[in-house]
Amino acid sequence: MLGEYYLTYLQKRGYDEMLRNLGHNTLEFLQNLDSLHALQKRDFPDVVAPSFRCDEDSSTDRMILHYYSKRSGLHSVVKGTYARTM
Repeated sequence: MLGEYYLTYLQKRGYDEMLRNLGHNTLEFLQNLDSLHALQKRDFPDVVAPSFRCDEDSSTDRMILHYYSKRSGLHSVVKGTYARTM
């Protein structure tokens, strides 16, 4: 699946510490992705970053990830990257 090796790609390029600082667990990490994209926007003003919202469903002990993007076809990158973290 496209995206399975995206985290490895980022780690090899020196982003591993920054990614670790996004949160102590998966929920915090996902909730902070928009902040990361906002920082990237300063250095790359033309980037069209996606937006993420993550809700916790305590009744089922699950998370619901909402993914929004103006660019089509990138949902498989998100799914593959997320699958790699589990």
